[in-house]
Amino acid sequence: MRNHRPLPNGGQPKPRVCILPLPTPHNARAARWCADGFWLATKGNIRKVQGRINDVGLLLATHSQRDELGHYSEQARDLLDDVARWSRLYHLLFWAGQVRPAKYDEGASLSVLRTERGLTHLLARRCLTKTEHELLVDKLTLPETQRHHVVLGWITRRIACARRDGVLEGGAGMESQMLDRLLLLRAVCASIADDASARMPLAYVHLVQILLDALVALAPFALYSRLGIFIVPLCGILTIFYRGF
Repeated sequence: MRNHRPLPNGGQPKPRVCILPLPTPHNARAARWCADGFWLATKGNIRKVQGRINDVGLLLATHSQRDELGHYSEQARDLLDDVARWSRLYHLLFWAGQVRPAKYDEGASLSVLRTERGLTHLLARRCLTKTEHELLVDKLTLPETQRHHVVLGWITRRIACARRDGVLEGGAGMESQMLDRLLLLRAVCASIADDASARMPLAYVHLVQILLDALVALAPFALYSRLGIFIVPLCGILTIFYRGF
């Protein structure tokens, strides 16, 4: 017969300890993947906003009415000045509507520009006229975060009137391209807000919630054989950092 080595602890086999694996590495990889995807999508949309505004400016600059010497007519200059000013105002109000001021911010937030106080300062800076200021402020049913849509409507209407009055040269193709760029600008800006409101897939959030609930519930039983009575305070710490209050 083969000789067997004696077992420690009076011949009793050593109990196996079951350690629950923490889902932290998987969570970190998935969260990093979601954060990278959100960052790339937002970066691309920001560049698209800049590109669509540049497209509108290029189409207006090349199709505006000129004299025999190639200089813009007075009506064309008024058109370009109005659209350029409204484009800057649209850009300001859009990002002011997306920013949420932090609780402990010491400096002024960009979100102030969308309020009546901010519009008053923009009026003082000649970024908009008194009539435009009244149109934005007096609309009580219009949320502060949606005021940039009104400015985009001004741009679209101004271009349509210029096309009707002959200030813009070109046929139906030019008008179609102009309206297409304006609608794409609206769609891209809406995508930025939509992506910010759902930065992570809901299914992943639900899965992580189930994993963490199972971890917190089974941790006292799995670790009791190794930690003993110390599992009571340690389980509370685990609950705070993995489950929250």
